[in-house]
Amino acid sequence: MYPLITINQLSMIYNRKVVETLSQQIHDNDLEFYWYITLEYHYKNTDLNKVRSDNERFRYTIRKFFKSNIRMWFFNEKHHTSDKIKGGYHRHILMESIPYDCWKTRSNRMDRFLLELNPEILFGINFGTNPTVTQQRDLLEKVIRGFNNTLPNGKDAVDIEPITEEKGGVSGLLEYNTKDSWKYGERIEEVIDWENSDCLDIGLLARQQHNALNSINSFNTHSTKLIDFMSK
Repeated sequence: MYPLITINQLSMIYNRKVVETLSQQIHDNDLEFYWYITLEYHYKNTDLNKVRSDNERFRYTIRKFFKSNIRMWFFNEKHHTSDKIKGGYHRHILMESIPYDCWKTRSNRMDRFLLELNPEILFGINFGTNPTVTQQRDLLEKVIRGFNNTLPNGKDAVDIEPITEEKGGVSGLLEYNTKDSWKYGERIEEVIDWENSDCLDIGLLARQQHNALNSINSFNTHSTKLIDFMSK
């Protein structure tokens, strides 16, 4: 009898399990991710430790600027298609929204950034109007660029978008951001920067990947034996 399931299907089953596990952790910890951020490097960065260090700085910068423990998850992805930067990293970040209280307890630095960005934003805040989504996105980009010297100057270096169900929602982003672990065989501990991510149990995910790899290896062994048998 021929196998009823392909190795690609096994990989997809594993990926769905990863997404389910991450989704459950989001639910259990009341995480409400609002922003999806992608950051590029101005050079081909193949140093994962450098990526992790930059993630740590990003987290520190955002929390200090907004004076709030905004929670976030970091995903490290390699470029696989562009010959120029193939093998180099870029980063994806799921981040919670900026709390309303942040606009009331602003630092002098935030006021300065807002004035440089658009004085009308600060004027509106002083009269009880919170910044629009577009204004918040512009401020986030200014903060990110201002405190991260590894970013290129071009517009494609920083991409910030609110997460919407029309584009797949958080679940779709989890599937996309973890694809390197099943499509290219990257360790899940390297795909997800768990040390800088909030409320994330990497141990469970690592065990799931280990079990999936064992299943795939077992599948390959049995398939080889079947092919050998059928060829005799």
